[in-house]
Amino acid sequence: LAIDISSRPEDAKTSDLLKVLLQTFSIMGKSISQLELAQADVVVRPALPDVGSAEFSARKKSIEAGRAAMKQALPQLKALMAP
Repeated sequence: LAIDISSRPEDAKTSDLLKVLLQTFSIMGKSISQLELAQADVVVRPALPDVGSAEFSARKKSIEAGRAAMKQALPQLKALMAP
């Protein structure tokens, strides 16, 4: 079981060195995540289209999205765990 809460790296062009560095880390992290997610039997992806990775004020919204995604994944999880 894997939970994917990664967001897509920004497409916006920037010359701000810090933003370029953060974009680079985001792209590297996404590549690593894809390799790890490929090994999971079930991947749950909560719908978080407008929540950034450092947006801690949106935690309630994120928790609810995670709960909804897990409810949707339960049948698949139960099927995998059945004898």
